[in-house]
Amino acid sequence: MLDKIKAVWALFQKGRAVANPAAWQTAATAGSSGMVLLVVVVGLARAWGVDLPVSDDDLQTIAGSAATLYFAAWRVYRVITREDRGLSPRRVPTGDDGQG
Repeated sequence: MLDKIKAVWALFQKGRAVANPAAWQTAATAGSSGMVLLVVVVGLARAWGVDLPVSDDDLQTIAGSAATLYFAAWRVYRVITREDRGLSPRRVPTGDDGQG
């Protein structure tokens, strides 16, 4: 289990990326398209007078959560599919502390 966590963490390091970025792009596009479609369908249903058993506050919370999830997932996708993005590697001490 710890090996899997380390492997996922390694994807966020600069210079590393997933093996098949095209497949990840397809999945990211499908996920974001599905989320947008859901929000549009609910919005159109409300605009056409369909009575949904959901309050306006709930719809606002769902829309905000969907937008947050979309942007967070997009950032993760951009980091794990490109080798030039990510966290810089940990600095290794050189033994010279800069004094003297």
